[in-house]
Amino acid sequence: MFEDHNKNLNMLKGAYKKLKSFYYYDKSILHIKLKIACFENDAVTFADTFEKLAVYLETGDSAFEQLLIEQIDYRVLPKKMASTPDATNVISGNVDHNKNVSKLNFYIDIPIELLILDALWALLLGKIQRDNNCKSKNSYAGKLKKSLYVSDTRDLYLGIDFASNRFFEPYFMAYTQWRDNAFRAVKKLQNNSDLLMLNLDLKSFYYSVNFDFCTLSELFCQDERLSQIDLLTRLFKKVYLQYTKVLRGYRKGLPRTTSRCVFPIGLLSPMILRESYLKNFDDSLVSKIEPIYYGRYVDDMLIVVSANGEDIFSQQQFIEKHLIQTSLITPDGDQNYRIIAYPNLRLQKEKVNCFFFKQDIPNVLLKIYEEKIRVNSSEANLLPDVEIIEKSFNNGAYAFFKVTIIVPHVL
Repeated sequence: MFEDHNKNLNMLKGAYKKLKSFYYYDKSILHIKLKIACFENDAVTFADTFEKLAVYLETGDSAFEQLLIEQIDYRVLPKKMASTPDATNVISGNVDHNKNVSKLNFYIDIPIELLILDALWALLLGKIQRDNNCKSKNSYAGKLKKSLYVSDTRDLYLGIDFASNRFFEPYFMAYTQWRDNAFRAVKKLQNNSDLLMLNLDLKSFYYSVNFDFCTLSELFCQDERLSQIDLLTRLFKKVYLQYTKVLRGYRKGLPRTTSRCVFPIGLLSPMILRESYLKNFDDSLVSKIEPIYYGRYVDDMLIVVSANGEDIFSQQQFIEKHLIQTSLITPDGDQNYRIIAYPNLRLQKEKVNCFFFKQDIPNVLLKIYEEKIRVNSSEANLLPDVEIIEKSFNNGAYAFFKVTIIVPHVL
């Protein structure tokens, strides 16, 4: 696979273009943007780096590899701020410099060389994944560009468009499709049936996967081409394990063995791996529940099922019937539910939402949704308003159910 120096250069430069394009649109991982800018600022280092990486692919130089792995670190960014009630009930425009951080995200920080190699590994895994349909059809996240892979050849070099810039389809389009399709399913069938929508969230998914590289072959359908990219697989097994080891001193609940790891936030390869990792869960959910609609966006799930004849008036009863009795989840303490087929993965009780749509009764939830989608119909302006849509939707839903007696089901 990596014997030809010129082919290696072409693959590496093609992977870099896709890496650069991906982070150009990313709004959060600024330290990688800075790394890319500094990398391109020195033309000599820029060209020399690709030469060194091409040689590494040919030789598998362990000393060069170890030098890169020793530079693995992490960056911490706030994920959520703690809310503090204001006793004065006065809305202030001042910045609160004493606000506490309640949740953190740990992003991987690695040299540009590993970022480029990771993008190449992800491209090659993506080709194998698509050829074998190893990704769930119910997943909306990490959708690969349609023209990226050539379907009529299994050759890993000839079957990938290394000249294009884009790796994934625009994520804001996929995100809105995920939510839009759920509501379209509700609107289409609301006149024929009572409907229930469940919104579920996997707790700290990237930190909870407990991933074992020994399962890679099984996840990718025992494809023989995995042996062709074994050099990169072995390299990123070391990267993932080293990153997990670094984080153990700062985050609870990480794998303690030397063979299992988390998915590093900030790399492209986990976006491929996670979809194969969760495919069995998606397939099992569809098989057991037979939903009208099921869609997953990374760790967020929307499920629409028929609720005809259900004399149920609480969220817990909905969960008991559709998720616990179907052996998908089981209670795990007071705060979580555990995924039975993935004991390390849990659903957050506080983020489980149930929405009930009564047959033939106009529903304010759909009206709020449609209104906000019209207001935010421009793709260019959609992302900044996603949180506004969500807040308006939930706030409106709660306000409605507090005053109405037509639909007495609680959220």
